[in-house]
Amino acid sequence: ITALGEPVVGMINSESTAGPHDGTATVSRLIEQYFGNRPGRAFVLPSGDEGLYADHAGGTFNGSQATVVNFSRTSTGETPIGIWYSGSAKANITVSFSDGTTVGPLGPVSAPYNNILTSADSTVSLSQWFPGSEFDQVNSTSGDHFAYVDITSGHATTGTITIQGVTGSDTGTFDIYSDLNGVTVFTSNMVPGHINDWATTRSASVTGAYVLRTNWVDIDGISRSSTNQGAIGALWTGSDDGPTRDGRLGISVVAPGQNTWTSYATNSYWATNRSVLVQDGGGFYGQGGAVSGATPIIAGAVALMLQLNPTLTSEQAQNFLQQSATADGFTGPVPNPQWGHGKLNILGVLDLMNLVSQCTFSLNLGGQAFTAQGGSGTIAVTAPAGCPWSVTNLPSWVTITSSASGTGNGTVSFTVAA
Repeated sequence: ITALGEPVVGMINSESTAGPHDGTATVSRLIEQYFGNRPGRAFVLPSGDEGLYADHAGGTFNGSQATVVNFSRTSTGETPIGIWYSGSAKANITVSFSDGTTVGPLGPVSAPYNNILTSADSTVSLSQWFPGSEFDQVNSTSGDHFAYVDITSGHATTGTITIQGVTGSDTGTFDIYSDLNGVTVFTSNMVPGHINDWATTRSASVTGAYVLRTNWVDIDGISRSSTNQGAIGALWTGSDDGPTRDGRLGISVVAPGQNTWTSYATNSYWATNRSVLVQDGGGFYGQGGAVSGATPIIAGAVALMLQLNPTLTSEQAQNFLQQSATADGFTGPVPNPQWGHGKLNILGVLDLMNLVSQCTFSLNLGGQAFTAQGGSGTIAVTAPAGCPWSVTNLPSWVTITSSASGTGNGTVSFTVAA
């Protein structure tokens, strides 16, 4: 990238991935290193395709009473399960199945790297990892505890995961993420936030997918339809939602993804399925779908934005996409964890960038200063009418207590922690 000296938009269009779901894992850190806050570089990511599965459970735990999460296995396939809980607390974890198999309780490890227990038949393992020493792409800088359950085979039945503080003062929150294929699903303690781990990268523009069409004519002139994935304009049923584990919205905008048209290599697997090759496409064009169909559209939009402003950063691209997104009867009021800030509006985002290029902004802090005890304050924003602004990338000890965005003149209220 450096050698070329050209603006670039990066994209990883993969299946959903495991991790802490808070932007602190290995891949997110690498994306931030090479694309975060660097002029002329932007990154886009898919939210994930597991919106239909009950694969995320969460809640609180304490030392006086066990918290029990129920699950059900639909087959004997392998399931990795990641458990993340508050870094300041310590917990014992047990995995049990209705067929009599139990692994645990297993407590946290006091130094790198991990404790591990395995069932008598070696089909289930449970490990706890010292914060920061987690394996491979799961490695996190969050400081939270990570426990890992690996069900390699068998146990097509129901079961429980039990979490309890080691002492009476060990209280905290937990999130449990199951496999990506619906083999093991939770039947209690379900919470929103199916978004895949890489998509929690803070500087990336993250997209879900909505349905573009439900009917088409294939290359042989046969009418085809797909009517069980959502209505035209509605969120695709599998599109992953937010929030992230650390409470951010997660989704930036949503682009058309389900039943789009895309180019095919004529020797590809997909080109052998004539039902998805479009009429008059000559075998070169066919159906695209899911969030994988939406992400390249976002990437194309960001490429146009970089053409207009080659020094745009990934964070700025994200903000422009969000501020120009549109709402309708399907999105409902935005922002929300399913649609982010609304539907992608390519013309709108380019118009907005042109407008902002002519805007001037000034801030007035009024001489405010804060002691170690913290406090509250305001910032006056002065800008021409119609010029949009937003407050981003604040340190963790500053909290916005008013709207964090606006147009023209405005006031931002905030608090500073002690």
